Parts: sequence; structure tokens; C-alpha cells
Amino acid sequence: MRAAQSYPQILYFFQGSNDYFCSSAESNKSEEDSNSLFGLTDEIIGGKLLEISENCNEEDWDGYGGKAITNEKIIQAEKLASLFDSNTIIPRVVPDPAGEIGFEWIKGDKRLVLTLDQNFLIYSEIDGLKNNFGKLPSNNFAYLPEEIIEKLQKNFSLV
Repeated sequence: MRAAQSYPQILYFFQGSNDYFCSSAESNKSEEDSNSLFGLTDEIIGGKLLEISENCNEEDWDGYGGKAITNEKIIQAEKLASLFDSNTIIPRVVPDPAGEIGFEWIKGDKRLVLTLDQNFLIYSEIDGLKNNFGKLPSNNFAYLPEEIIEKLQKNFSLV
């Protein structure tokens, strides 16, 4: 079992209409500025994963029969999140009732969801009226598949 990490307390998190973003106690930056604020992507995602590990680690965590999210899933999600480019908007990090963890990007009429499932990375994409989905090998989260990198850079880049 891994020890819980502590994350900066100067941040508070809230959900905007499309993305999670942060704001420091001293600053009231715009959503886009906040996504790159002091390079805090790792802390934001790490904070959400810590919250998930504390609140979703038992069966029926959601009151509707949700499967427990294991420490192994948290570690996999941390590995995957470490591969995200800091020039993309920060994804929502969401627990899945199937015992998985999802990362969700939304920008305008575009949406990308990545879900960890055993040794696979499952994606679902909405781009306007086009829907696309698939299942790619996770490669033990050593690198992001090129297809996912392209989707993130094309649709969810901050630059």
C-alpha cells in the first residue's frame, strides 16, 4: 500500500462548465491561464487521484454498487497522467463505477475520454457530429499512443 501524498493547500478546485481548473488564494486568473498556472497540472491531477483513492476505495462507494478503485488503478492513472503534455488543458479526473479511472477533456463541441482498463487504454471521442472510439494497448503506460497524442494536440492544446 502506498503512502498518501500531500498537495499544496493554497489551491482550491472547482468545476467550471467544461474543465477542472485551479486558482491560487492570491490570484483570480481566467480558466485558460489557470490551466497552466505555475505548471500545476501534476498537483491538480494528483490531488484528484488522492481524493478518488480516499473516497472510492470500497465497494459501493457511489451508493449504486460501484466497484472499489484499487491502489493499483491509482498508480496506473498516475503513470498515465505523467505522460500528458503540459500544453493541453487539464482533464477532469473521474472515478468510474466499474472500478476504473477516466480522464476527460472537453473544449467546445469536442470531447475525449480515456479510461484505464486492465492492460488497455479505452478512448471515446466526439468531434462535432463525428464519434470515434477504440481500445489501444497501454504499453504499461510507458508512453502515450501516437493516436492519443494527436487527438490531444489537435483539439485540446493551450497554445
